[in-house]
Amino acid sequence: VEVRQAIAAALNRTNVCNTVFLGQANPLWSIIPAGMAFHKDSFKIYGDANYTFVREQLAKYGYNESHKLELTLYYESSGHYPQSAEQAAVYKQDLEASGVITIHLQGLDWATYRAQRNAGTLQLYIYGWYPDYLDPDNFLFPFLHTDSNRWLGKPYSNPDMDVLLEQAQVESDQGKRADLYADVQKMLAEDAPIVPIFQGKLYVVAKKNVKGIIIDPYMLLRYWLIYKE
Repeated sequence: VEVRQAIAAALNRTNVCNTVFLGQANPLWSIIPAGMAFHKDSFKIYGDANYTFVREQLAKYGYNESHKLELTLYYESSGHYPQSAEQAAVYKQDLEASGVITIHLQGLDWATYRAQRNAGTLQLYIYGWYPDYLDPDNFLFPFLHTDSNRWLGKPYSNPDMDVLLEQAQVESDQGKRADLYADVQKMLAEDAPIVPIFQGKLYVVAKKNVKGIIIDPYMLLRYWLIYKE
């Protein structure tokens, strides 16, 4: 867990948003998108490029400037994830700037990437997501629940997390549900099996007489609201 926390602290969200996406993405501090119900900036406890914390955490396991933590970061190379290679290069730069981590990059085509993801053989890898249904549960349950996280090759299992996710799925009181998801995001940041990095911005180009355009974190354009003046 402490090694994963160190990796979370070494990343620089602003760097990738500005260099790879040229400002067309925003830093993200939870896997629930900003703007969606129950979002909490839980990963802000680590900061960006917090190399003092990184070195302190890894020193506990004998890693330092003369004995660096070596990891392979995999990225998708056949176009399934746009700019995946460029992202990987920036993450390598961020992690290695700590002085105590060495990153080797490895590109894989989507079929191989997906198969090795499912097999759980990738040390570090880049993954993207947009929702199948309009609820924060769709950003959490598929990846964090022991019986459901096949999307990431089942790398994570926490019985306490399972209970919170199950309760949140059936809770009808939105205040109580907000509390449950606050606990989920706090636990996610502490365990750090997944590290959120950025959230894309959405753009719509329209004539001035086209109204009813709404852009939201669900990434779905509400065509039924659009009208012409």
